[in-house]
Amino acid sequence: MKNLLHPFTVVVILLTAISCQKKKLFESVASDKSGITFNNKIVEDSAVNPMNLEFIYNGSGVAVGDFNIDGLPDLYFTASRVNNELY
Repeated sequence: MKNLLHPFTVVVILLTAISCQKKKLFESVASDKSGITFNNKIVEDSAVNPMNLEFIYNGSGVAVGDFNIDGLPDLYFTASRVNNELY
């Protein structure tokens, strides 16, 4: 049993090392190239802040779908303090 455990351990370590290589999953695209200018800007003051509105920074999101059925992905941005936008 001891002989089987050692090669298994080596294989697990090698697979872990291979899978931990840094891979670029996302790339930043400038707004002038993408056409997306959405900004969920939150200006804090005495009334609008995390102490008074606990979830002020949790009220936004993004959805991807083909809303106009043109075969291209559309992006729908939701916001907490500004208007939602569809791109």
